Amino acid sequence: MNNRMARLLGVLPAVLVALIVASPATAQSAFDDYGYNHDAMIFVGTGDSWDRSLDGTYEGDPTYANDRLTVRWNEEWARGMQEQWTDPDGYTGAWLSNQWNGNVPGGSGELASYKFSWVGDCAAGEAIEGVGTCMRDQFAVIVVSEDHESAYGAAPLPTRAAFNIQGLG
Repeated sequence: MNNRMARLLGVLPAVLVALIVASPATAQSAFDDYGYNHDAMIFVGTGDSWDRSLDGTYEGDPTYANDRLTVRWNEEWARGMQEQWTDPDGYTGAWLSNQWNGNVPGGSGELASYKFSWVGDCAAGEAIEGVGTCMRDQFAVIVVSEDHESAYGAAPLPTRAAFNIQGLG
């Protein structure tokens, strides 16, 4: 091997490390102590850590505190959260999903999956054909499954839902 090739091979590992450290994929892998990664638009944690208050409860109730929770959202949902849903042109395409797993030690024993989407003005509890049930006057909730029962369309409102993304707004 000639000197030029040896120098190139000697520098290559350092260049690869620099590229990996500076890559967007690495930047998106930074979760905070509660389980949020705002760059990747995901939360992976517990019901307790969702509200950034490690007090042994989920919104004041210990029932779901130990449940595992994964929440994903898109950029339009993040924009809505930051603007407190006040844009008169709306938030077409905004969505957020929850996957709850209470089948863990100390968990609730319940399973549930929800998806929320922005739909504009609607009456709370109203069935929105082909979409879901109106919640909070401008969102549709689709209960994909709750306690092993699936529903679509005019689904019951969730018994628990990680709706607001902490750290936005």
